[in-house]
Amino acid sequence: MVAQLDAVFRGFDEVTRATPAERAELEGLRDAVVAALLDSGAAVTTLDVGSYRRGTEIGGSSHWDLLAVLAPGRRPSLGQALDVLRSAVPDGVAEVVPVNGAATAAGTTVGAGADSLLVRRTPADMTGVRIIPAIESGTRAASDTVLLPDAARRWVAARPAARDALLDRIDADGSLRRLIRLVLAWKHRFAVPLSSYWLETAVLRQALQQRSFDPLWDLCWILEQAVDDDLSAIPDPTSPSGRQPVRPAATLARRIELQYVVEAAARRVRDAVDAYLDDDADAVIAALRDVLGQDVPPVTV
Repeated sequence: MVAQLDAVFRGFDEVTRATPAERAELEGLRDAVVAALLDSGAAVTTLDVGSYRRGTEIGGSSHWDLLAVLAPGRRPSLGQALDVLRSAVPDGVAEVVPVNGAATAAGTTVGAGADSLLVRRTPADMTGVRIIPAIESGTRAASDTVLLPDAARRWVAARPAARDALLDRIDADGSLRRLIRLVLAWKHRFAVPLSSYWLETAVLRQALQQRSFDPLWDLCWILEQAVDDDLSAIPDPTSPSGRQPVRPAATLARRIELQYVVEAAARRVRDAVDAYLDDDADAVIAALRDVLGQDVPPVTV
């Protein structure tokens, strides 16, 4: 069943990726947002990051992540940084709403709890451009380092280019990016409020610790490891220190709540592994559809 299951995962991967039209639409919106941020002086530069940058996006679910590096000066609070960026994108460009915060009217301050801004053409759009505030590190020695908010809304040091370089180095055949998309597909299909960066870091940890066996086993091990670790923070190998903790959620209470969600997914993927060992293709697909949705194709002989 090895070849057939590989075809299942490749088929699922094809239907989960963004279409060229969707990518082009978001790229056009990104260009308009970048122009607004730079022309207003709110940002000194911008940088594409996240799933669209790294080719791990989920069609209809992933936003185009954009770092907006603020002008040098006194370090602002996250709320102040978001207010500056919010005022720079006029309503004529698109609708702007805080992410993880209460909705605000144009020209007003961003509500507490927000960690970024989502720009979309219309309120009905499921995806858009997510503006993530960033601050220059302030030292020449760390010119590739920026400070950005983590899941708990704390400023942390990050090296976005180093994350891209690591993926390029260890993912020559694209299988690691497919595995990241597989994990993100689970998150987006069931609206699991875990940090995508944390999930990506969990996949990278798995890849750096042992060679990939196949997508089914890899997915099982990643979820079971997360459960065994109680969804604890994971050291970011691409951070300046190599040990900067990546948090899965904003609070301990949310992390405890999500533990049960991840446990349920891990159990069903383990069921799929057991069915695979029993050569029961129908049971494998049934278990995978419980975790990844009905887009998982059937096994073909």
